[in-house]
Formats: sequence, C-alpha cells, structure tokens
Amino acid sequence: MRLINTRFGLVMVSAVATAALVACGGGEAGGKSEGGASSAGGAASGKIDVVLSEWAIKPSAAKAKAGTVEFATTNKGATAHELAVYQTDAAPDKLAQAGGMADEKQVTVIGRTASLDANKSESKKVELKAGKYVLVCNLPAHYGQGMRAAFTVE
Repeated sequence: MRLINTRFGLVMVSAVATAALVACGGGEAGGKSEGGASSAGGAASGKIDVVLSEWAIKPSAAKAKAGTVEFATTNKGATAHELAVYQTDAAPDKLAQAGGMADEKQVTVIGRTASLDANKSESKKVELKAGKYVLVCNLPAHYGQGMRAAFTVE
C-alpha cells in the first residue's frame, strides 16, 4: 500500500509540474507570444502593436528584426496623439527640444502616423535598419510629458 501511495504522489507531482510549465510557456515554441512579440526578450518580427495614452507609449515589444516593421497604433487616450519613429543614438528622454517638442532636425525621422483622435487607429509600415530608435508622440508638449519609448532593431 505504501508503494502505491508513493507512485500516486509522484504521478500527481509530475502532472501538476507539467500543467504549470504549459501554463507559463506562452503557447508557441521559443517563448513567443501572439502578435510576433517575444516573451523571452528576443526581437519581434513584422508587427508591433502600440498603445498611446496620456502620457505613455506602450509598444508590444521593445525590439524588432531589421526589415519591414508595421506599427499598428491605437490611441486609447482622451486627447489626440501620434506615433513618430526616430532613428537616433540618444536616450529617449535626452532628445533635443525646440518649441516644446522633440527637435526633428536632430534625429532621422523614419515615419509617423497621422494625429489620431481618441479611440482611433492607424497602421504604418516602415523599413528599419539595425540600430537604435525612439518612438515619440511629438504633438506640442507631449514628448516632455513622457510620450517616448526606446526601440531597438537587430
């Protein structure tokens, strides 16, 4: 009887451990989650979902592979916002400013969405080379309020 209890206990521990690993695995092999973003810190490929709000930019991944990247941007804020993609080695909070906005003469502007009203969305495809980028809302005063995020292309 004791041997049976021990085996049953081992079977139960094994089943619980397997269930926990499956629940934490993220679904796809390699730790990828839906939308192409990598949950293990790897680079996403293809599409990055971006949520804009007062006063934040939240991309679904902080890295992407070089090539065509689609930024699927949604404004979840109450006021208008935009998404601009800048190539620069400067830290996101250290961009030069002019007139209360990031100075676009000091960075390489890769692309931008239109100014999006609340609950509006726009997708923008851009070609990105390996390097450092900053995602910015550059409507007046928005950059200074914290609407910026680092982005790396590998």
